[in-house]
Amino acid sequence: MKKVRYAIGALGMAPALALPATHGGAPAPHQSASPAKRVRLTAEQNPCFHQADHSGRAAGDLLSLYADWDGAKCVYKVKGTYFIGTADRVMRIRGRSKPNGKLVYSSFDIHGSIKSPDSTSFTWSVDTSGIGQICIAILTSTSSTAAGPQCVTT
Repeated sequence: MKKVRYAIGALGMAPALALPATHGGAPAPHQSASPAKRVRLTAEQNPCFHQADHSGRAAGDLLSLYADWDGAKCVYKVKGTYFIGTADRVMRIRGRSKPNGKLVYSSFDIHGSIKSPDSTSFTWSVDTSGIGQICIAILTSTSSTAAGPQCVTT
């Protein structure tokens, strides 16, 4: 018997002999005892699918706003025109959950483009969902408000 074991071990078949001779079939699929979990993405993780089917405008003496969104409060892009041609202004963009509601988005566009001596344009891709109101304002270099805010309800 020792000779047989030695011969099988020398051939490298010892691990094969440790397996059962018959298979029990395919393993059963895993069944979880806990209920399924849902994952909710934040606005930054859930960008808009742009359909360009809704837009709104607001205008004042020094500032106009054009906003573009889908039907589900997902703001895609904001364009602001400041009716003074200057390079030292910043456009602040704020999104709220509803008019005057919780702030859900805030950013600054520092890249205004002077279109003429009479106007400076700003364009910002918001690409964020859950916004019920989008507002812009023009700020000076000291962060005081030069124009606005102008707001649109989505």
